[in-house]
Amino acid sequence: MVRISSTFCALASFIAYSIVSAETVYTGDIISGHKVVTRLDIDDIPENSLTKLWLRTTHTNVGQRLHVPLLIAKGCSNVNGMYNNRREYVNRYEGDILTDMNREFPGKITNRLASQKFVSMIWDGVFSNNSFTAAVDMHTDTSDNELPNFVFADLTIPYVYRMTELTGADVIKIDLGSGTLGAIENILDYDGVPSITLELGKSKSWQKDQIQRGYDYVFRQMADLKMYPPTEDPFVIKAYEEYKAKSYYGNEYDSTGSTNGGFVELHVKNLDIVTTKTKAATVYNVFGDVMEIIYPKFDGVITSFNHYPLNEPGVDIILTIHNSTDPACVNGC
Repeated sequence: MVRISSTFCALASFIAYSIVSAETVYTGDIISGHKVVTRLDIDDIPENSLTKLWLRTTHTNVGQRLHVPLLIAKGCSNVNGMYNNRREYVNRYEGDILTDMNREFPGKITNRLASQKFVSMIWDGVFSNNSFTAAVDMHTDTSDNELPNFVFADLTIPYVYRMTELTGADVIKIDLGSGTLGAIENILDYDGVPSITLELGKSKSWQKDQIQRGYDYVFRQMADLKMYPPTEDPFVIKAYEEYKAKSYYGNEYDSTGSTNGGFVELHVKNLDIVTTKTKAATVYNVFGDVMEIIYPKFDGVITSFNHYPLNEPGVDIILTIHNSTDPACVNGC
């Protein structure tokens, strides 16, 4: 039998489940009316139910445990990051070291950094003791940047291409994941679980259109895995078909940043078709003098931009994607 689960980490993930091998371990504690576990076995959760649990993880610097909310269809949240209003885990050890947890999976419980322990306890408590059919890790873009509906996918993994089709995403980056080792998508791919990363727009924003597209995709994915009946809503079907017809697959992208700090005026937006001669942005100094003109790295499609007008030297301003003819890029560069 195939079941569904979903995880929210800086992240939010949906996972389709098949075989299990462990059992849920309850601590006996109750927080806000919900039971606390140190290990979750999805097979212990009743069918057709909505279950709320807390996953106990590592201690904070004051000896208090961090607890991750689990919603079955299943959620895990970067609670440390949310407390600190940032994507990174804030390690109080050695002067607030910042760690991007989605580069640390599966983690290491014996590592001195709390972030490694935290990731390890999530991996061991939820992922490693449950076998999954497929997974999608849902994010937004980095702070101050905005992606369209965007997917990272390793098309060498069976079923992943079908998953990208089901998203109806604006842009699909063909990607082996070599630059994001430790990301949950790549670790699950390595374990033989077809996985993608789905980026839903910009961070710290309530984008109802992106939320709806992510929501509709999850049900299409479940229907494709015979977990849920396909939608019969003509509006949902029509919207998906229109999005899917415009999906752009690219195997290489690159950013253009400013060599000067200053005020940035953008002249392009996401999904604009551009060339290396397209004036994408202008950088001004405090007197209004033009310091620099920003151009795309190659002919292609704008797939992300920095919408914060004040930029330091070296900050990425635009990201352009295209299809490289280099044979080495066939599976992504």
